[in-house]
Parts: sequence; structure tokens; C-alpha cells
Amino acid sequence: GSPMQYTGTLRIDSEGTPRALYGLSASTNQHSPELATRAFLNAHKHTLRLDNSATELVTDDVVSVPGGSHVRLSQKFNGVPVHGADVVVSLNARNEITMVVNNAVADVDVPVTPALTTTKALAIARQHLAADDKSIGQDDAASLIIFTDSLKAQHLAYRVTMARELPSGDWELFVDATTGEVLQTRNLFVNYSENERVDGRGYVYLTDPLSAAGQRYGA
Repeated sequence: GSPMQYTGTLRIDSEGTPRALYGLSASTNQHSPELATRAFLNAHKHTLRLDNSATELVTDDVVSVPGGSHVRLSQKFNGVPVHGADVVVSLNARNEITMVVNNAVADVDVPVTPALTTTKALAIARQHLAADDKSIGQDDAASLIIFTDSLKAQHLAYRVTMARELPSGDWELFVDATTGEVLQTRNLFVNYSENERVDGRGYVYLTDPLSAAGQRYGA
């Protein structure tokens, strides 16, 4: 990944965006974890590069843990979810901010009207996998998102999910909603053997300290 710079309690990426703030005890005078989180992020939105007026942070989860709580917010741009982009804030029992993990995408600038229909995106994904129409488990699905590729280019894309016996897997494909190009394909199927991932085939962790450590919220 991009080189990270560590300055004591701060982790900054190569573009200068703070990605993690540790060892805080920031008070906001707000009496709920979510309000405290929003007050803190609003006060520091410029530093955290969350100040794009079309960017919205939606509260996904507020989880109580011994001694405090975690608030997870996901990013939307003009109403479209930004894939993998979230902010996780940890608070102590006094609702002071103790840690921030910032996976939001700064400087999103993508037109959000697709040229392709959902049906077309599903057809492209099936053709790409050489898959038949027979889904196993859940139905095939496509949802509009903003996807950042490995070269940091942003695309309006469909996240397509399809489970198949042939080719075997729980497939996730990102199809450019303008050009129809398949941007990324992953098999999310994971075999567990004594709690270890045997066959992840490109399984990617989102860098959230609890899930990356394999811990459940509230565990």
C-alpha cells in the first residue's frame, strides 16, 4: 500500500490524509456516542479531509463495549455509497473520543448517473465469469457504488454479487457503470479450517482495528 508516516499518535498516508488518530481524550460536551462522534468529525473535517460538501457520513453502527463504545459511519457521495469507505470512532465511558480510524475517500468527484442499467451490469458479470443463470443461495444483485481502483482512479460502478456452483464461488465483481469494463473480480468464498482462512483468493481486509484483528464488536 501507500507509505504511511507515523508521528506519535497519528498515522498519515502518502497524500497527507490522517488515517488513524490514537491516544486521544477529546471531549465534545455531547452526551451520546453518535453526537460526540459527529461533533468531533465536524470540528476536524478539514484535517481529516472530510469537508467535501457532497460527502455524507451515515451512521451504520453504534456498539457498546466494556468501558465505552464504537461508532462506525460509512461514506456516501451525492447519495451513492463509496465502497470500503468508513470512519470508525472509539469513545470511552465519558463519551470522549479516544481513537479515530479514517478510511474515507477524500476528493471524490464522480458523476453519479450510470450509463448502464443494473440488468446490463449483471449480464456483463455473468459473461465475464462464463457463469450460467443458476444462482445458488441468494439471487444475483447489483448495486451502484463509487469504486476506487488500484491506481486510485474513481469509478461509478456496480458491485455485482453472484454465487455459483460453476465457476464455484461467492463472486463479487465491480463493473464500470459508464463503460461496462470489469474493474475487479474476487471470490469471497472462504473455507475455514481451525479458524484459519485456507482459500481466500484475494480476500481483502478493511482496515478497521477490531475486524482486522478478527474480533467481533462487543466481544
